[in-house]
Amino acid sequence: MRLIGCLAVLVSGTALGQLFAVAPGPRLVTVDPDTGQVTEIGPLALEGNVASMEFVGQRLYATESRFPNGAALIEIDTRDAAVLSRHEITLDGTSMQNAVEGLGYDPDAGSLVQGFWRPGAGNVSTSNTLGYLALDGTIASSTTLGTNADFDGLATLGQGGTLYRVDREPGPNTVEVGTVSMGGGLTSLVVYSFNATLNGVNDVTLAPDRDELLAVDSVTTNVHRFDPDTASLLGSVTTSTNEGMNAAAYRVSCPADLAPEYGLLDLSDVGVFITAFVGQDTPADLAPPYGLFDLSDVTAFVDSFNAGCP
Repeated sequence: MRLIGCLAVLVSGTALGQLFAVAPGPRLVTVDPDTGQVTEIGPLALEGNVASMEFVGQRLYATESRFPNGAALIEIDTRDAAVLSRHEITLDGTSMQNAVEGLGYDPDAGSLVQGFWRPGAGNVSTSNTLGYLALDGTIASSTTLGTNADFDGLATLGQGGTLYRVDREPGPNTVEVGTVSMGGGLTSLVVYSFNATLNGVNDVTLAPDRDELLAVDSVTTNVHRFDPDTASLLGSVTTSTNEGMNAAAYRVSCPADLAPEYGLLDLSDVGVFITAFVGQDTPADLAPPYGLFDLSDVTAFVDSFNAGCP
């Protein structure tokens, strides 16, 4: 099938971003940061709890914690919340028995970043260690950042291996938002005391098209908007279901963005689509009816490719 020839079609469009979160149940939902409107996607078939989520391109990954009985890296289908894959997280060749929390992505390294507690690391019980997490669940190149570090949540920042981080209860009864460098540097942007508006923030995510940091709140049932430079609170709104949410990941939709460098559309993305389409694999299943690989998927890819990514 001459899929590359279909790229002659030119279609313009505007990509819309979505904030994904985990609601009680557990269920995968989207939440409108401006109105709090919750849209159901589907129930999550988990073996533990989702500690944190992050997008790699258009694909949603989450850390599934079964502490103290291990943890897994799972991929979640954003259309129906199906768990597409599950890989046991391993450290030093053995199954992870430690607490795993924040999950981020380092675009410079092209790798997920996992925050976790490493026994003996400063004799503390916080998730004070970062490691690069391969898609097969293997943690490598870990760095321990001492007793003042606790990576409850992580988010892509994309500047020299630096990530946003959240530490809930460093005070105690406070939420700290700052940054961390994979080289080992910690920076604090702001510390909030628990209050009626902001309390249960355990994860943040960057919305580049909005120029905001976003978070959901498991205690106050709010969704929060922060300034990405200072982490000052720009606004909060209660979710329409009045439920506390956990874990947050934001995606600017660009279905053709299938290969690194993410955000750049080139022949690598075409190659991944062709391989997935021929193999009838999920990345090429872009249009309904889902599960059927046909010209509607090709058209969806072409439209997205020609529209470009924001």
